[in-house]
Amino acid sequence: MHAERLNLWEDFNHCWLTALQRQKEITEESLESGQRPRPTQTLMGYDQLENLGRELVRLCDLMEKPGLVDYQMGVWEEEIISMLTACLDLIEDQPRGSTGSTARGSIPPTSRQR
Repeated sequence: MHAERLNLWEDFNHCWLTALQRQKEITEESLESGQRPRPTQTLMGYDQLENLGRELVRLCDLMEKPGLVDYQMGVWEEEIISMLTACLDLIEDQPRGSTGSTARGSIPPTSRQR
């Protein structure tokens, strides 16, 4: 079962990182072309990404006690938050109105950054 658990956590973390990498690529393409993403591409707004980040930090705080954060078996919190922050930074660089969001807050620091 240990190997299956390792695979589960690795898949979980890769899903987060892959989704955020694609988000970053679509945002960069949109910035370079000056056009909105194609209808077949989904671009999350600033608020959605920020909420995902807050929720991830909250969940990681709960999982820290059993040691399931930033280890081989657990959430790669720092890497995920770093990629998410890169996406947020790109969105902030877009002209107003292109993401449908106006509020600008911040993701709380990860457990390791406090």
